[in-house]
Parts: sequence; C-alpha cells; structure tokens
Amino acid sequence: MFFEQSKGNSKKLRTKVNLIAPERQGIPFELMTVPQIQSCVGREMTFDCEIYRNYSLVVFMDVLTKRFLYLEMTTGEQLDTELISYMMYQICSIGFNSNKYDLIIVSAMIHGFDCNTLKEISDDIIKKNRVDKDGEVKFELRENDILEKWNFKLIRKINTYDLYEVAPLDDSLKKYAARMHAKRLQELPYPEDAILTLDQRIKTREYCFVDNQNTDLLRNELVEQIELRRNVGKMYGGIDLRSKSDAQMAEAVFISELTKLNGRRPYKPEYNLDRVFTYTPPAFIHFQTPELQAILEKVKACRFSLRANGSPRCDELAGNKDLGIPALTAQINGRGYTMGLGGLHSTEHRQTIVAAPGWGLFDTDFASFYPLLILNNEWFPAHLGRGFLIIFAKIVNDRLSAKEKATLAKALANKDDEAAWKVIADSLKITINGSFGKFGSVFSLLFSPDLLIQTTVTGQLILLMLIEACELAAIRVVSANTDGFVVYLQESQRELFDRIVKGFEGLSNLKTEETAYKALYSRDVNSYIAVKTDGEVKVKGEYSEKGSTGNTRLSKNPEGLIIADAVVAYLTKGTPIVQTIRECRDVRRFLLVKNVKGGGHQAGRYLGKTVRWVYGKGVRETINYVDSGNTVGGSYGAFPLMDLPDEFPDNIDHDRYIAYALSALVDIGYVKETLF
Repeated sequence: MFFEQSKGNSKKLRTKVNLIAPERQGIPFELMTVPQIQSCVGREMTFDCEIYRNYSLVVFMDVLTKRFLYLEMTTGEQLDTELISYMMYQICSIGFNSNKYDLIIVSAMIHGFDCNTLKEISDDIIKKNRVDKDGEVKFELRENDILEKWNFKLIRKINTYDLYEVAPLDDSLKKYAARMHAKRLQELPYPEDAILTLDQRIKTREYCFVDNQNTDLLRNELVEQIELRRNVGKMYGGIDLRSKSDAQMAEAVFISELTKLNGRRPYKPEYNLDRVFTYTPPAFIHFQTPELQAILEKVKACRFSLRANGSPRCDELAGNKDLGIPALTAQINGRGYTMGLGGLHSTEHRQTIVAAPGWGLFDTDFASFYPLLILNNEWFPAHLGRGFLIIFAKIVNDRLSAKEKATLAKALANKDDEAAWKVIADSLKITINGSFGKFGSVFSLLFSPDLLIQTTVTGQLILLMLIEACELAAIRVVSANTDGFVVYLQESQRELFDRIVKGFEGLSNLKTEETAYKALYSRDVNSYIAVKTDGEVKVKGEYSEKGSTGNTRLSKNPEGLIIADAVVAYLTKGTPIVQTIRECRDVRRFLLVKNVKGGGHQAGRYLGKTVRWVYGKGVRETINYVDSGNTVGGSYGAFPLMDLPDEFPDNIDHDRYIAYALSALVDIGYVKETLF
C-alpha cells in the first residue's frame, strides 16, 4: 500500500484494503467496504484505541452510516500504519479524551511501534498524573516528555476534536452513556495488564465498538455546544475551540483579543498562594436593619485564603463541615439566607405556594448579573490591565444586543432571524460565563481570585438589600438563589414592588427580568416545580432530568424520571399519579443509575463502575460494592438493565414508583406526611 500526494497536501488511497474476513469478526456490527473507505474524505468519524501487551486496536465509526473500520495487530504482526495515517488525515476524527490519549497512541502506531512498546507508552500516558491529598495535580510525565522519551512526533494539522472538555463534568464516558440511556453499558472486559487470547481479543474489539457508539451518542448530545464553539471561533479570528470547555474557550478568546489589542501575548500572573485578602463592598451597598448591618460588618472582616489550585476559601463565610463551622446566614423576617463563595441561597423546604385570586407570584432575576457588576465597577485582573474591560465590555454588549434582537424577531414571528440571533447570544453567553469561571484557576491567564470574591460576594449583598427592602415594605419574599428572588404579593402591592425594583436598578445600574408563576412547589431552593402563568413548567434539581445547575441531562444520573413525570402531571393537569406511572411504556423513564467506586455486583455477577437498574416485582436482591460488600444505596429490589431491552419489561414494580411519587408530594409540602 502507498499514498500519492494530491492537491491541498492531502493523501489519496490508491490500493485495495484487505479487511478481516466476516467469519473472524464475531461481532454484530456492520463494517465499511473498500469503496466506502476510499470515499471517506471529510466525513466525521469517532475513533478509539485499546492497548494490551499483546494486542493493539484502533476503531473508526462513521457517524452518518454507523459503519466501522478497525485495524489491529498482535505480537509478531505489523499494523497497517499507512491506512491509519490515511484515515487520520482524510476524516474529521472525534474522540473522548482523545487529545490526551488516543491521538498520542495513534501517532505511536503510525510510527510503527510493536504491541509491547505501545503498551508501555499507554502506561506512561495513563499513569503520568497523580493527585496528592490536597487536591493538587503532580505531573509526572507530560505529553512532550512522552514524545521525547519514545522519539516520535504527534500527528499535526489534522481535523479532529475531543468531547471530553465540552461535556459538562469531569466524568467517564460510561457515566455519560448511562445518562443518555445508551443501549449498552459495558466495562473494559479484561484487566489492562492481561495477555489476551483470540476470544478475548474479539470481545475487546466489541467493547471498543460499543465505546465508539457511545462516543457518537455524546457527540450528538453536544451538537449545539460544538456549533457554538465553531461560531465563537469564527467571530474571533478563526481559532479552533471545538475541544475546549466553556472556561477554556473564554481564555482562548481573551488571549487572542488581548494579543491583538496590546501587540503581545498576555502572561499568566505570578501569585502568592499564601496571600490572605479581604473584601471591600462598593459604596452603594448599605442596609437598613441592625441585623443586616451586622452581617455586612462580618463579611468585611472575613479573611480569604487560597487552596493549592487557586480557588478561594473562607470558613467564616462559606463554613467548614469538617470543623463544624456553619456558613454565614442572614435572618430576614423569619427566613434564612445562607451566604457562601458562590451565591446566596434561601433555606425554605417543603413549600407549596399556589397564587390565590388577587395575589401574584413573581420571579425577578438580574440580567447578566456578574458581568454587569464587573463592568459597572470597572473591576479587572490587575495583571491584564484595563484592556480586559475593553474586550469584556464588547462581548457583554454584543451578547445583550443579540439577545434583544432575538426577542424582537420572536415577537415578529421571524423564526430564521430569531434562530440566528439566538446562536450569537448563546455563543457569547458561554464565553462570558467561561471567563468568570477562570478567575479561580491558578493555571489560567485570567486567574484573579480577588475579582472572583469581589463579584460573588457583592452579588449576594445586593440580593440581601433588595430582599430587606421588600420585607420592610411587607412584601413577602419566598425564595432566593444566586441571581434572583421570588415574591408573593397582593395586587395592591404591585406598584410598590415595581418602584422598589426600579429604584434599585437605578442605584446599582443593573437590569432585572421577571417571570410570573401560578404556583411554586419546592422541596428546597435547588429542587422545585414552578408553573408559569402561560402553563409552561420549569423544573429544577430532583424534579429535572438536567439537575439543579446543569442545562443538559449529562449533568445528572437518572433516578426514576417517571416519578417527577407523575408529580408534574398531577400538579399541572390533575392526572392521577397511578395513571401516569402505570400507562408509561418507556423503560428509560424508570431507570436508576449509580456510580459505584471499585465496581458493583449482584449475586456475584459483576456489573461495573456505573450500574443501571429498574425496581422489579418480587426482586429481593441488592447491588453491592465489590471491594467492601456494602449495599449500594437504594438498590434493594434492583433489577439490573446494563443492556436496554427492546420490549418493555413485564416485571416493573409500579407500586414502588407510585409510593416514591406520593412521597415527593410530601417533600414539596403539597400534602402532610401524616396522611401516609
């Protein structure tokens, strides 16, 4: 086999490709044909590698056709390095943690290393980092060290991106697969130091095929996020942001823009991690009651220090569970508001409020709360200078303008314009939020813990000022969280409330947005069901597939979604709990997923580190930890479903899900516990 240079410095496959005969596959997956391989230029394909002492494997999957190509070798054999090189230079390759592992391994494969050497390189990559007891990463062997040690080069100028940082959490592909209801959850079938037999190699290949399918599921889940990154990259000079987290993307944008502005690349700050600093409130922060005036003095007296990774800490403000120190809590008209390093949280629980005739329930949020605080007060990282504010202001203003234009287009029923402006607004929003997230990272160009604390603490004090003003005017505040609060007031109080909010907007130079609710059902401030006046339902935390802080189901393990379905249907439509649960034929709504450190088993059957089950009628077993034998929480009566069935199971324990839904009505204060 050989290659021929063609226009654009791409490589063209010129010879036939020999595939493993079907009788050797042993797997129910469709393979790519030779013509399909030869016409793969520009196609998006997932890829993944598996490396053992006597077996090396790389698998590609076409995301459009779902067909596979795999290349493998065992001890004494030679890998088809030219075909691997052809694939990597012709396709858009998509991986999970591929930038830190698979691309290095594929580069080593192309170099021509044998199985044993590839395994040693793999071990160097996997074992290169360790974390000490303080959470600090100790780098034992970096990527360049690996390349230098083994004397090969990383393949460059290829079209590739990595989903690992784009996904919302630092998690495994197996966990994400479970959250996306993947057809199959499967662990690596053999220990990483095993010498594989022929049958084991076939099973390992099948496992790698499944990993590619799950990578494709994740790619499909993140299509919007990838498109936003493409969009931001185009807006800021064509930089490739597809593999970056929100925070990494923001940092790349600021590096690019500051370099253009100043004519030189900005530098990371030199910062003394032993430094202790305090908080200084803006001049407009003041309180009317002695209780809150005392809170302000306590906040000003707080001393902030830094963890090893640069994130701020303050036991007096955020508390310390290990030392038994509670977070600072303000009491306003009998309701508690807990402060911290991230945001304000009210302390209600089991609260149901249904707006009575003549009453209104309103959620007031600050628009672009933290960004506008930074701009209004002209705060900036000291080492970046005022150039930071110039760039930040442009991004924030462009985002607000795009958001307004999207809203106007929606009102005019212009769907194309609405979608176009929404893409721009969303792209700039994640850039803004991402930059804020880097203020607390010692590894970042944007590292500025003083600015992080100045912003978050000021935001909390602003909310407390507004809550105090409302309560002094006899307007009842029923909830507050980070950048907004909810009031329950009589129609006769509406004009007074508007004056309070507008007056405060003028004082702080901030803007607010309002949403009207018909009802609010809260287990606590982070888990609630809110019914808007137009009938739309907003769910958070335990009642949402997306959790309390995420905007995607990738952020949370499913825990019997049918329970929340039944509760929401009952509260909003009056549908009986029993009806919703018994009529549902989608097994995915009944699934529960748990992460099991060290792996879990049931009656000796190993299930893996991510386990998935439904509650089954007549099932008396539990799932247990392999290491300790302890029971996995909530797993009594669990019927494992590591592979999703094609038909709805006939042994679902509907009564158990019904009981949990009824209990949820107690949790939100809708009914009294004594009724059960």
